[in-house]
Amino acid sequence: MTTAAEAAIELHVQRLIGGHGLDEPTARGAVDAYRRGERDEHHDVVHRAALEVLAELQGHSVEALLAALRTVAERCFAALRPILETSTAVHPEAEPLGTVPVVDFEQPAAPRARPVRRRPSWQSPYGPPPRRPRGR
Repeated sequence: MTTAAEAAIELHVQRLIGGHGLDEPTARGAVDAYRRGERDEHHDVVHRAALEVLAELQGHSVEALLAALRTVAERCFAALRPILETSTAVHPEAEPLGTVPVVDFEQPAAPRARPVRRRPSWQSPYGPPPRRPRGR
């Protein structure tokens, strides 16, 4: 078992002891039974506590992920800022960083017309299949 799983189990047990009034041996036994998929008299309380622990852990994970993404975005923008300041066309109504002018792209050419076929669609372009000699 990984240390993260052990920490989650310990958090689960502590949540049962502190929040739901179970003593430690009862809480550990109820968590072990819950992990094995068995139902005992504390199943509903253990299930609620498991959902609370899971929500708390997911909240911490999301917060850590958002903080990491925010840091990466700030560093990327800080690295790109000098490039953007020197390479964009600055217009009188532009923001301090400047704006990139809108480029009108040409419309793609119309698709080519299919060539006129001189044979029906069911006919092979390679001619008729070879015939086997008759007689043998």
